[in-house]
Amino acid sequence: LAFARRGAPFTFNPVLYHRDLLTLLSTGAVALPTFEHHVKDPVEEAIHINCQPTSGTDEFGVEVAVVEGLYTMFTGTEQLIEDGNNNPHHQPPTLKPIPIPSAAEIAAWTSCAQLYDLLFVECDITVATERLTKRHMAAWHIPRAEAFERASGSDYDNSVVVQRTAANANIVLRSVDVA
Repeated sequence: LAFARRGAPFTFNPVLYHRDLLTLLSTGAVALPTFEHHVKDPVEEAIHINCQPTSGTDEFGVEVAVVEGLYTMFTGTEQLIEDGNNNPHHQPPTLKPIPIPSAAEIAAWTSCAQLYDLLFVECDITVATERLTKRHMAAWHIPRAEAFERASGSDYDNSVVVQRTAANANIVLRSVDVA
């Protein structure tokens, strides 16, 4: 199920995410995982952040840290997609139900979302699917049809969940194409 629904909220560890954010806030240093698209898997401790205190103070030398990710505004309470019915590209639905977050996971997601100001970049689903198709082609060197199928599958379903988190944002910006 995790492979078929790669990138869905249940494939993340919100408790670890919360711990890492608190570590960054309290110490200014943390090693974070990332997802490497070309290897199709997460890589632990791939991102190292080490903000040294400003000379003569106890404050870190960085005033702004940007935390980017699909579920930075996810609280676990958004209506989750149970199958592919919401995806016009799926006829008939091909995806299995996704697990509902546990109480501990909901608490962790909600706690994470309360640690920072929330900015949502809104993007038309058709535009996002096309961008993902191009990214899949480049990252995995696959034909357009295969890349589009992937972008229209679990990626699409995940994007619907992400779009539902926009209501949690402090600021919503609209994505535009720059030529």
